[in-house]
Amino acid sequence: MKNDILNWSETLALCNNNEALAHELIGMLKTDLPMQKQILLDAYTRQDTRTLRDIVHQILGSCSYIALPQLKEAAACMHTAIHNNQENLERERHTLIQAIDNAILLKL
Repeated sequence: MKNDILNWSETLALCNNNEALAHELIGMLKTDLPMQKQILLDAYTRQDTRTLRDIVHQILGSCSYIALPQLKEAAACMHTAIHNNQENLERERHTLIQAIDNAILLKL
């Protein structure tokens, strides 16, 4: 199954074709994402660049084990904008939050 949210065949490949592991990692991500989203929103509101950078880095790390192209692209864009000291991150924040919400709602 391949869609904008999850590339299942790539996820299986990342998990060495271990379907149980893939499901476990996706479940863990879906558990962690709401908390990560809140940390991201709080850091953005406080203009806490360090925490923002750290949480985006964690989200990108999750995309190393699960093929979530939309989430990976949105997190990478936010990561680049933060590292380039871009002043207005609203577009990147909005896109990343939408990608997080889509991943949270993912049905397998």
